[in-house]
Amino acid sequence: MRLRLHNPNTDSALTARLVQAVRSYLVADDTLLATTAGDGPAFIGSEQTIAAARSRLPEALRAHAQGCDAVLLGCFGDLGIENVRTSLGPPIISLSDACFATAPLLGLRIAIVTTSPFWAERLRADVVRHDLSRSIVAIASIAAAPPAQDALVEACRCAIAQVATENRVDAIILGGALLVTVRPQLLNVSPLPIVDNLGTAVGLCRALMA
Repeated sequence: MRLRLHNPNTDSALTARLVQAVRSYLVADDTLLATTAGDGPAFIGSEQTIAAARSRLPEALRAHAQGCDAVLLGCFGDLGIENVRTSLGPPIISLSDACFATAPLLGLRIAIVTTSPFWAERLRADVVRHDLSRSIVAIASIAAAPPAQDALVEACRCAIAQVATENRVDAIILGGALLVTVRPQLLNVSPLPIVDNLGTAVGLCRALMA
């Protein structure tokens, strides 16, 4: 599989962390190509930054997807890629696609932990829109996205612990590109199982590339 990983914000450090995480799901004859948005927001976390990322994404994907079997979009939010899908060629899978496609198949009560209160509200609306309220029963957020990995892991652990206390939840999905990169560290401290949403996204890319 020739996989294009595209980060729709300009944070190249996040791209590097995603590359490292995605490599663990590749096999010997896979090729991973990574790109970062050339301009636009460094963090997509408001209506304005969503609009900015959406406006630039079609051109970026058309420029970078040629010759690839699939595109993995390194973000959890809805960036309006439906129209791009119809004209691009290779399938485009985002982390939120993986979550919403598989959550009802797991037979679990799932909580999403995401990167900010803004995204928590957006995701609540997405859950209703996808008719997934029976599967995704709670959404929590960390107060901010700490740059240090240890701080990020601890913030997620605290959010998961709170969800576990306040809700009858079976498992967690990490709702953010930055968050999925610390799943291996969280597995050791989380009071709840954490769904491998990044692995699911890569698997969907592999399944759909034909």
